Amino acid sequence: MPHTRAYILILLLLLPTVHARASSDLHAERPGNRELHVAAGISIALVAGGVHMALHENQTTAALTGAAAAMTAGVVKEVADAFGFGVPSIADVLLTAAGGLAGAYALYGISRQSTSVSAHRTVGIGSALSGLTFSVPVVRELIHRITRN
Repeated sequence: MPHTRAYILILLLLLPTVHARASSDLHAERPGNRELHVAAGISIALVAGGVHMALHENQTTAALTGAAAAMTAGVVKEVADAFGFGVPSIADVLLTAAGGLAGAYALYGISRQSTSVSAHRTVGIGSALSGLTFSVPVVRELIHRITRN
């Protein structure tokens, strides 16, 4: 049964990316932009939630911290876009939030399988490292955009 839950969580984690790819193109001039917003949300939720869990061992507040951090980052990024750093879009905020919710839900679900404080710390550290892995394409694209201008 624990393996079934893990597979369901992985599918839920990937669902926003699949949905974003299948939806209409939000920015025709920037292909892959939707996936980057979802990946950024997942990454931020996993890193922020994982660090919180490693420090405080609380599953619920770790997941909420991750989701809130991703949503905040999405809003801040679009506010920056409104001041000339890009093209502001409410759809981008929603995609980042969807990724953040998926990452937070995955973190919460996986952490529910652990039963000890040391296991919570391990899950937190693993989550933060997984979040950093999700951030690689996002950071690469940001560097490309900054150096291109």
